[in-house]
Amino acid sequence: MAKKLTVDVLRQLPKTELHCHLDGSVRPETLLDLARLQKVKIPGDSAEELRDYMHVQNAASLEEYLARFEVTISVMQTAEALERIAYELAEDAARDGVTYLEVRNAPVLNIRRGLTLPQVVEATVRGLDKAEKDLGIMGRFIVTSLRNLSPAISLDLAKYEVDF
Repeated sequence: MAKKLTVDVLRQLPKTELHCHLDGSVRPETLLDLARLQKVKIPGDSAEELRDYMHVQNAASLEEYLARFEVTISVMQTAEALERIAYELAEDAARDGVTYLEVRNAPVLNIRRGLTLPQVVEATVRGLDKAEKDLGIMGRFIVTSLRNLSPAISLDLAKYEVDF
């Protein structure tokens, strides 16, 4: 007799996630906690409000949609926050049965308060490595750029990634 296909059955199946954005995967509870710790103003006082705000349903343009990510990026400016977010992302993915995860992020977005590009990458990788040790999920980090940045910045990021 075949098993009924349920959410629990689907979670048990091994999966691969090849395109996951770090700044789009912050738990609302974590976003709230980090904002309080860092004294960053965000558009909501509860995880539910933040979840609703971040769930963009009727954006008139890509720019309008992407503007919401300024909220998550605002708290992704410390090594501790990046490590925690990467770990929790891997933890959530592992809970859904993901065994291999590729996380992408543009580190230039995380240097606004003094982090260096190496510090951003190292913190993110630390979170993914810790999740691999704790949970068995293999996570890899992909350095990305943004199309609205100058080609020179994108080239610098590519060279940095190769060196790293």
